[in-house]
Amino acid sequence: MMDDILKQIKAGEVSGVQFKERILDKYDIACELVAFSNSHGGKLVVGIKDKTGEINALSYSEVQETTNLLSDIASEKNLLHQYETIMDFFTRNLHNVQVGDEFNSMGKLEIPYTSLVEFTVNSLVHRSLNMKAPVRIFIFDNRVEIHSPGALPNGLTIDDIKAGTSMPRNMFLFNNAIYLLPYTGVGSGITRALDEGVNVTFMNNDKAQEFVITVWREESNEVEKKSNQVEGKSNQVEGKSNQVGNQVEQKSNEVEEKSNQVQDSDTRLRHSDTKKVSLSNKQRDIVNFCSVPRTTAEIMERLGLSNQTKNRERYITSLVAAGYLQMTNPDNPTASNQKYKKVNKR
Repeated sequence: MMDDILKQIKAGEVSGVQFKERILDKYDIACELVAFSNSHGGKLVVGIKDKTGEINALSYSEVQETTNLLSDIASEKNLLHQYETIMDFFTRNLHNVQVGDEFNSMGKLEIPYTSLVEFTVNSLVHRSLNMKAPVRIFIFDNRVEIHSPGALPNGLTIDDIKAGTSMPRNMFLFNNAIYLLPYTGVGSGITRALDEGVNVTFMNNDKAQEFVITVWREESNEVEKKSNQVEGKSNQVEGKSNQVGNQVEQKSNEVEEKSNQVQDSDTRLRHSDTKKVSLSNKQRDIVNFCSVPRTTAEIMERLGLSNQTKNRERYITSLVAAGYLQMTNPDNPTASNQKYKKVNKR
């Protein structure tokens, strides 16, 4: 084993082997690990001067600190992955409700996106790491359940968390949440979720050692209530069908004549919407920088630019429109906690 490492050191750095004298910056090391994962893996050798290849061995305490730091980095990436996976699951499987009177008005999730974000972040950050069970998400016909391992800690009650009381269980996850997940401040997550008017119940199960958030799907109940009304009116609709049929037949020619114009227009629009955007080197850097969600201020700082409208439009708005970046809170583009993250192409 030692002979292999010495041979690698002697051979110098290559694409699959990188040297670091010390690990000081989480972000740079995380980028190295991500680069390895994108190129079939690699080895990071700590204790070697990357410019000269000279060995500068770590002390015992430094070995412990480095091991803990690498574990923390792995936990952070896993935390972000879990968050994105859960939110994707929600957006894929929950209904979209039309907003406004316009037929083509933008819809929104039946359960407010902000509430889902806050409940998800809460379950990930405040879960118990002493239990090997994962955070579990269930979507039923009438409700959504979020099961977080571990009951409320240190005598904390459901009334406490509704009032905004915060008592972190995992200080590492708690302290790093601001850099990894949509973060709204200490104790404000649950209150922000409740401000959206959701019908939610909390269960602190000491016996099963889990905390369960149940969000009721009001839309499904409304649909069920209205089904009887629709069924009761079916005879009236059937009685008027002949009249409607005649009107539809009279207008069919007009619709048919206009269909080609609409089709041609739609084709032009779709081609213009999907036009490939050529990125500058700075724009590519920002896309990669947003592998971890970033605020506007962080992006402007990375670029060394002032936070002006023209800079935001060039390096953020245009990348969102082109599909390279996406907002962490798309329902509220001007939210104070808005961040932008790289869109993973599939």
